[in-house]
Amino acid sequence: MVLKSGERSDVAAYMPVEVVAEMLGVPKHDRKRLFDWANAVFGASDPDVSDDIGTNMATMEMFTYAKKLADKLRANPEDTMFSVIANAEEDGEQLDGTDLGCFFMLMATAGNETTRTQILLGTLALLENPEAAEALRKDPSLMPNAIEEMLRWTTPLLSFGRLAKEDYVLNGQQIKAGDKVFMWYCSGCRDEAVFEEPNRFDI
Repeated sequence: MVLKSGERSDVAAYMPVEVVAEMLGVPKHDRKRLFDWANAVFGASDPDVSDDIGTNMATMEMFTYAKKLADKLRANPEDTMFSVIANAEEDGEQLDGTDLGCFFMLMATAGNETTRTQILLGTLALLENPEAAEALRKDPSLMPNAIEEMLRWTTPLLSFGRLAKEDYVLNGQQIKAGDKVFMWYCSGCRDEAVFEEPNRFDI
């Protein structure tokens, strides 16, 4: 991505967008727009980034862009994830514009936001735990486990909700159809019943 003078160029912010854009088949000249849309969608609560009007406009622009890109890829398929999704058929039917827009927005926003957060917080964890950073420098084979520990330690996605479709009992807790059920990853990642020292960063 080519940035103009004065624009932020932090790796954590732009690298995930580049990867997601590559997977979706977004041309290089449109990737800055993708970055701005993602910021607007996730930054509605931050007045320095966006607001409700900006978020709604970004969403509409992203849906319109997704529809045009899908039309282009249906006419000339490419070896990209979005091309596969746009051209997929079931019983002779393809996804409509709304479904394509939702898929595109999910990938372009959630797909890069969690990665951006993970890079930043993972780096902070290494800075705050210099012995772990030194061990990683000396032994790069620790990297796979270090990444898993960074995910556990930082928990870039704090929680996720689902609506129960039927009655179910989980660990003695009755869940009724229609109940909202939340998974608190930030709690599970520090569960003392699973981790011997949950509050220690250990790569």
